[in-house]
Amino acid sequence: MEILSPTSGAEWHEGGTYVVRWIRRPPGATSVSVAIGGKDRGHLAMGLAAGVDSLLWRIPIGFVTGFGPERSDEARIRIEDAEDPAAGVASAPFTIRALAAADTPAVSIRGRSVIAFWRVPLSDAELEVDPGFATALDDLMYHWAETRPRLEAAGFAALDQPGTRFVLVAGNDRTPFAADRDSGDMGYVFVEPGRPPATLHGVHAAVEVLQAAARYFGE
Repeated sequence: MEILSPTSGAEWHEGGTYVVRWIRRPPGATSVSVAIGGKDRGHLAMGLAAGVDSLLWRIPIGFVTGFGPERSDEARIRIEDAEDPAAGVASAPFTIRALAAADTPAVSIRGRSVIAFWRVPLSDAELEVDPGFATALDDLMYHWAETRPRLEAAGFAALDQPGTRFVLVAGNDRTPFAADRDSGDMGYVFVEPGRPPATLHGVHAAVEVLQAAARYFGE
């Protein structure tokens, strides 16, 4: 067994999605786990079928920072035989850190706004590993192209925001936004200055987004 990704010294951040990739010869059922500072933090997958050589891992917010430190330089991925966990290999140490404030984009809000957001693929390799996400992203763009002018015609600002973490800025108010890790690959945020934002996760047709906007804004 050999782990190809993460590589030694790689820097991954909480909230990001990364490709874990390995080589196994001969093929067999595989389990994947993660450790921080030598302490087991659980499995990312168990009993993957023979021939599977990669998976996507979306690192939960707080995976490291929830225990106090801003980063850990002692993260390791372990690949092991599903039938014999003692037979396996661990990656070289790599870093998992908090997403720095400077890394978080700001979205200016000047009125009633609807923001389409989506997780940004890190590479073509990620799309190959998760073709379902690629299809969903295409669907989101298709429907958003129809939805955006209809929102603007209804008097709302319609904004695009690649990424699932950003800061909503309205005057002197700054509201951090982070999509839910279980359903937050893409969706829509409804924002009005002075009110908490609301989120509609997933891909939706124009009529569904307009109905959600009407409920939030009280139209």
